[in-house]
Amino acid sequence: MGWTAFLRMSLRLSFAGVALALLSACGPDAPPRPFVRLTELEGRLDSPAEGERSLVLAEDFASLAPDWRVVTDMTRPLDVDPDALRATTGRERDLAFLTLSGTGSLVRIVPVEGDATYEFRGRMRARGVVPGAGSFHGTTLWLGEMGAGTPEELLRDGQGVRKRHTVAGAAGHDGWQDVRMVFRTRPDTRSLIVAAVLALGGEQAEGEVDFAALRLEGVPDRVYWDHLTSESATGTATERVGTAWRTRRALSAMVAAEARPAIALLPGEELHLAARVPSGAPRLELALAPWPRDLRPGQGPLEFRVEVDGREVLRQRLEVPARACDATWVDADVDLARWAGDEVDLELALAGPQPGLFASACLVDASRSTTAPSVVLISIDTLRADHVGAYGYDAGTTPRIDRLASESLLFEDATAQAPYTLPSHATLFTGQFPSVHGVEDQGRLLSPRRSPVLATLLADSGYRTQAFTAGGFLTPDFGFDAGFDGFAIVDPFRHAGSSYYASLPRLLPTQVPQGVAPEPGAAVERWLERHAKEPFFLFLHTFQVHEYDAPPGTLDCERQGCAAPEVDFHRFTLTPRRREAFAPSDETRHLAHLYDGALRGVDASIARVLDQLEHLGIADRTIVVVTSDHGEEHFERGHLQHGKTVYEELTRVPLVIHVPGRAPARIATPVQLADVAPTLLAALGLPHDPRMQGHDLLRPLTERPVWCEVDDGLAHRSALRGADGWKLIHSPLDPELVYPPAREWELFHLPGDPGERDDRTAAEPERFEALRRELSEMEERLARVRATLGEMEESGASEETLQQLHDLGYGGE
Repeated sequence: MGWTAFLRMSLRLSFAGVALALLSACGPDAPPRPFVRLTELEGRLDSPAEGERSLVLAEDFASLAPDWRVVTDMTRPLDVDPDALRATTGRERDLAFLTLSGTGSLVRIVPVEGDATYEFRGRMRARGVVPGAGSFHGTTLWLGEMGAGTPEELLRDGQGVRKRHTVAGAAGHDGWQDVRMVFRTRPDTRSLIVAAVLALGGEQAEGEVDFAALRLEGVPDRVYWDHLTSESATGTATERVGTAWRTRRALSAMVAAEARPAIALLPGEELHLAARVPSGAPRLELALAPWPRDLRPGQGPLEFRVEVDGREVLRQRLEVPARACDATWVDADVDLARWAGDEVDLELALAGPQPGLFASACLVDASRSTTAPSVVLISIDTLRADHVGAYGYDAGTTPRIDRLASESLLFEDATAQAPYTLPSHATLFTGQFPSVHGVEDQGRLLSPRRSPVLATLLADSGYRTQAFTAGGFLTPDFGFDAGFDGFAIVDPFRHAGSSYYASLPRLLPTQVPQGVAPEPGAAVERWLERHAKEPFFLFLHTFQVHEYDAPPGTLDCERQGCAAPEVDFHRFTLTPRRREAFAPSDETRHLAHLYDGALRGVDASIARVLDQLEHLGIADRTIVVVTSDHGEEHFERGHLQHGKTVYEELTRVPLVIHVPGRAPARIATPVQLADVAPTLLAALGLPHDPRMQGHDLLRPLTERPVWCEVDDGLAHRSALRGADGWKLIHSPLDPELVYPPAREWELFHLPGDPGERDDRTAAEPERFEALRRELSEMEERLARVRATLGEMEESGASEETLQQLHDLGYGGE
């Protein structure tokens, strides 16, 4: 038997084991898997030769070359303090190295080409380094791109660096650290400054740092592409044969404002996958696109090819667009009836000038339908429970939600675990409290490695998964795309005439071209039609209420005697520069009308989704959840705002859960947003994940404390409410917070004081002490659980996402 045949047989045997493991993981009550994602398959990646390299710099520090310059003040690099930095060379066994002590850096300038690819390698080691007070950015290697000129001209006034490439410092790590940077220079770059840094200007450090084996090479573009795809890879390898390809080529790719799990191939690459073709009416579904991460137009088209056992079944040519925002997903559908039930070698191949994407690729039996339940989870961002008709509001804001509530479980007392979008949605997806999942601020990433992410659990159990969100925090930048076959970040409920659509090219300049009007509502309808026969999880999220964006025809100002003045709600939000409270006025009253009008528009959009479920004949097997991530302060404390406090106007949210066949009921027992994920798992017959703090709401409920918290650098508060309605709020007196509290402790009795105005801390000392101990114990328990989950992952929010957050009022200005 030849090597190729042996590997193919090994892959098929491994695949069979994977299939059995997946079926076992689903459990006896889980729906049978109607499809197989290609990213789950064993495979072998064949890549062409890398190509030639050209050496630019090789420094082994056997001695200190004269081209190296001492810089002791980066703001004035030519003004050197001769006593600030000491540079010597040394040797350990066969390794020569440079040692720096004091303050400063050693730099060298080398000529390079513009719009060219380079790889830089080196080693560094910190010894006894103790950073001084404040920020410390030393014990590292960094590269700076510069123009043409002499070293003196380029270093003068420190203005020559146009782009930096940096790595984390060696301080705090033991032994030698290996450094690798792969990058493409700017078109106008002509030279590169290589800097070995102990401490930058103004930073003082004790100890020494060593540098060794510096090497800079010009490399082929495919080295850069391999670096980018490997860096972006979401796949993990195991000890099974044929899994390593996922760590290099399985990634999440954003095209046309929709992220999809994809297989990225470089030009000339072939990926061989061991697959069992479904019986019945098998098809291969996939989407194709150039990879916008490194778009290089004008070099010819891409050619995508798919073969089954050496027989070509798809050949598709795609032109590379001139701009990343013009790229689109091109869907393809291949008939595999010829191989029904067979084990085959499925080959994906790419030819052309740059990488391409095979996304959302699945083997499907189109003849199969299912009676397994599906899920539609709807999050109306910033919706207070007391503006929903089913909760007693009489302004006619939510007729369709009210009708759904009358046929469902309505939870009269539902609390969000955080008062703003990021941590609260992470709780909604994981069933974990914020201090457990850890996604409490913009620097953290939702991680299936640490948390039981709902979409990932359902995807692993045979569900198609899709999200349509309004963006902001709900983006792949914060890990929310985990487990989704598609994650579109264009608001699915925003009304057609909204200024939101006009602003999208500015908010998503690499995703949405100027003058193109997205059709997110139509996209939702098309997705439901396409997947009606399969078990699915559909997540819908809107910022329409968050933005007080009332569609035409939704305001009832005339009936309420409102003059409907022009008003910008951002003017009334709480910021560090705007602390004064606002008194009631025509403008503040009109803002409530805008809020209600926006909600009427959302209700109409939800009606269309529910009507389509009826039209498709799947409403009787679809679980529907309508909720919100948090409420909104409507001048109860002088502002429009959320995120800074944990009072009831921010934490009390609607929660309606429709389970077909379950008798409708109004449930007064307090529940929490953390209960949604475990409830959905139970409703689908899937096992509870012990890492969750939430409870299954389909079982008999018992009274338990209600928890809420926020800790993001702007505000730090936690709240515990007992079954008797007593609520304790803890706000640590931290002067470093952007919104420091006026009081550390507040105690309220909600049955008699629903507005939380009468602080009973002094009047109820015994009750206060008992609740204080309970709150402290709760914090300690959650901290212990968090510690068992491992290290957090850091997010890397793009400039586009940061701009969206700023426009949404999350800039903290």
